[in-house]
Amino acid sequence: MADDKKTQLGTAPGRTVRPTGGAPVAVLNQGISGDKVLSDRMGVNALARFDRDVLSQPKADTAVLMMGINDIGWPGCGLAPNDREPTADEIIAGYRQLIARAHAHNFRILGATLTPFGDAFKGTPFEGYYTDDKEKIRVAVNEFIRMISPVPLLMISSVRNKDGCISSLR
Repeated sequence: MADDKKTQLGTAPGRTVRPTGGAPVAVLNQGISGDKVLSDRMGVNALARFDRDVLSQPKADTAVLMMGINDIGWPGCGLAPNDREPTADEIIAGYRQLIARAHAHNFRILGATLTPFGDAFKGTPFEGYYTDDKEKIRVAVNEFIRMISPVPLLMISSVRNKDGCISSLR
């Protein structure tokens, strides 16, 4: 998708785009840099704000979910040195809650795989954001995103990485 200039939506809040051959589509970006699925830190976690920020938006019917990197990366580094590292199963349970809530409101929910974050913050006070163990959690969450049946459409990261993810839609 990222390689197809005709379908790039961008992230400008309230921006209206016209995909090739389709009707205009409004895009509302409710993403918050530094946000997490399971717990608060730089903002309110996704589980707590999903109804307000997504499900209650007038005329909205589709949500794109690409969260979890901060849940994985922050514990044990300078951003959250005392936080416990969540398991992949805990993050997946959070995803399942969001999926169920979306479906209960007749929303389509699209899952986007978590991008690689190796060497993120290396050589900074936040070193430790990436570890081999954290990479295993990311890979497990991505496996869930690729396989889960309640997610009707899957957007794969456009970055070629260790998982072999390339730009595509399924």
